Amino acid sequence: METLSEFVASAIEFIVGGVLFLLSVAGAAVAVFHVRLDIKELAALGQAYSTAATAIFASLAYATGVFAESVARASFEWQLDRITVRTPEFLSARGALDVPPDWPWGRFRQALSRRLLGDGFTVADRTVARAERERQRWDVMRTDPGLYADIGGQLKRLRVERVVALCLAIVAFACLWSGHVTPGLFVVVAALGMGALVNARFERFVKAIKGGYRLMRTEAAS
Repeated sequence: METLSEFVASAIEFIVGGVLFLLSVAGAAVAVFHVRLDIKELAALGQAYSTAATAIFASLAYATGVFAESVARASFEWQLDRITVRTPEFLSARGALDVPPDWPWGRFRQALSRRLLGDGFTVADRTVARAERERQRWDVMRTDPGLYADIGGQLKRLRVERVVALCLAIVAFACLWSGHVTPGLFVVVAALGMGALVNARFERFVKAIKGGYRLMRTEAAS
């Protein structure tokens, strides 16, 4: 069960992510739609209603952080899936047959998912591997919180890094759209670097899950 300190730490993560996302979106709005933000008026309003403004801003940042983390997770999920289906501990036998959806959008999503997985892996393979990965993760969390500390640490870093990568992508788009090519290219390089860091973090996350589960089984057998 989540302790108060863990809840506060998670809330701070989402608030930080929300602030970063709000700043990147505000910058994109200024660059793309030429929205004018009167910083002095906002500062004066914040001073006049400091307590209420702080509470409203913290709530807005938290809610935005949750939304940004969801978008970032969906954007990078295919990378984690590629690693997951290639992990023998999660997928011992490949080649499960997909059930073709009846509706066109479902067929398109299925074809896209298979292409992103690569090497002939099917969507059914992904479903099986995901379920086994999450089963092992939850088993470790329920059985040995000490072993789960490494998995939880990797997950916390993943949340922040994915949101940062998403924010950099938004800023890069805004820079290139507004004609600031040189800084835009620098931000593109930074976004690609952060994307590579997220992929490496996924590998550590998967390694922590299978390592923790293996050690848990070894301790239970001894």
